Amino acid sequence: MDGDILCFGRVTPQAAREVGRALARVHLCTPLLGAIAAGRFGLDGLRERLERVDRTDARFAADTRRIRERIAFHTASSPSSLPSGLIHGDLFRDNVLWHTRDGGPELLALLDFESASAGVFVYDLMVCVHAWCYGHSFDLRLARAMFEGYREERPLQPAELAAVVPQGALAALRFATTRLTDFSLRAPPGAQPKRDYRRFLARLDALEGGALAPIIEEGKP
Repeated sequence: MDGDILCFGRVTPQAAREVGRALARVHLCTPLLGAIAAGRFGLDGLRERLERVDRTDARFAADTRRIRERIAFHTASSPSSLPSGLIHGDLFRDNVLWHTRDGGPELLALLDFESASAGVFVYDLMVCVHAWCYGHSFDLRLARAMFEGYREERPLQPAELAAVVPQGALAALRFATTRLTDFSLRAPPGAQPKRDYRRFLARLDALEGGALAPIIEEGKP
């Protein structure tokens, strides 16, 4: 299938809304499926990756220590029972194809279900918010549109709204960890990694600082 991949500068609120709607439809497929396998990026796997970083390169010790601490904190602070089922797990901009029309981009397809697994729905939504709605900071117009599009297909429960920050933090910590192991550790000495894990620690800082609080409040009944 031919289609375009949107750079961040081309992501409009309408495009963010369409991604939110599409993600909700993925989640709503859960009852049609049988057993759904666990994902490759569970907390135990992330901890193993952090241990590998510590064994390999002491330069990252402060960040691996912080990531461990925040994983523990947000795991403890998230509601223990949240709506779950099939999640995509990696719906970044390069995993969505679009057809460009005069009225704006039209969503054609979601790609790369390699990381699809059993998981928490609001966690998956926050992966998308991190991927589509953050440039140098969270763009609230885009994040609001994504939440609205998602709710058009699948309403969010109060417990899910309460879990936006801890689940969003866990999503940021997951990608900080995998980008640390997959890019920073592999970069030649003195070279910048292709993808910098610190971008996700910046998302974590913004989220913990209340950047999405207006959207969370707007979603409450």
